[in-house]
Amino acid sequence: MRLGHELRQGYRFLKNRQRILFGNRSEAVRDLLKTAGGSFVLIAGYIIVLREFGAPTPDVIYDFRKLTSPDFKLFATHGELAEFSLGVSNRVKGVQAESEDLARKVRKAQPAETRIGGGAY
Repeated sequence: MRLGHELRQGYRFLKNRQRILFGNRSEAVRDLLKTAGGSFVLIAGYIIVLREFGAPTPDVIYDFRKLTSPDFKLFATHGELAEFSLGVSNRVKGVQAESEDLARKVRKAQPAETRIGGGAY
């Protein structure tokens, strides 16, 4: 209250006194309601946009889980009949890597002319 009293007393120093002090209480309440209503509409709009476009939809979550989790991928494709064993999966990958290494060694054992496609003249 002291600041308001000082502003009323020293009005000659304030060039825009009419903007700072309201003429009556209803004008101040009307301005407050306009400001609060505008803020409420802006925040509500932001929340609606965030809810609609900011949060991932269930199908995006499903696709992401299917890409990142081998267990969930098996469950999604085969239902509850599928079982994932990391040891078996690693053994299968190891056998595939060994067969690729063996094929690479067989190719390297051949002469360069045969690998490139040329032949002896």
